[in-house]
Amino acid sequence: MNIRLELLSDTIFGSGMSIPGGEDIALLHDEDGFPYLKAATFKGILREEAENYLNWIQKDPSAPVPGEWLASRFGKDGINPADNPYSIFVSDFTLPSAIREEVRHEYADPEEIFTSLRTFTQLENGIAKEGSLRVARCINKGFIFYGTLQCHPEDEKMMEDILSCIKWMGSMRTRGFGRVKVSVLPDSSKSDK
Repeated sequence: MNIRLELLSDTIFGSGMSIPGGEDIALLHDEDGFPYLKAATFKGILREEAENYLNWIQKDPSAPVPGEWLASRFGKDGINPADNPYSIFVSDFTLPSAIREEVRHEYADPEEIFTSLRTFTQLENGIAKEGSLRVARCINKGFIFYGTLQCHPEDEKMMEDILSCIKWMGSMRTRGFGRVKVSVLPDSSKSDK
């Protein structure tokens, strides 16, 4: 399945690192400086939404048992055997090559177009708490990332339903960053990337 991930708000795909004297939340980027979303991050959110979805449809007697279904598709304790035909595999989510080429021609550094510096602070009694200032780079809304999801054919319809439930992605989701629209592309779109 080819997946389209559209950013509906500024989004932070955090690398888990910080840049001393610069950013408290560094943006995850590839060797060319372009932001991307790790497959493992996407898969973790997909699993969370799958669990919510399965619990929601439990009144249907034909619905799968959440724990069993999740374990057979996502594995137990993070271990997903490759020989299981029901295992779900996800790729990294990257920008299409046309966007990457356009940026290379117009900008010296991809960060000039993809990121904006944001500052955050924690309030205490209406006043900024001392030492709480944080700085992060965001990917501007409107960009579209593409990835793939591989699942058993009998799971495709349910996966489409689960994917449509994903509304937030990345770091700082509780502060309004990372609102997304996830959709499945028709098979003919493979050549458009």
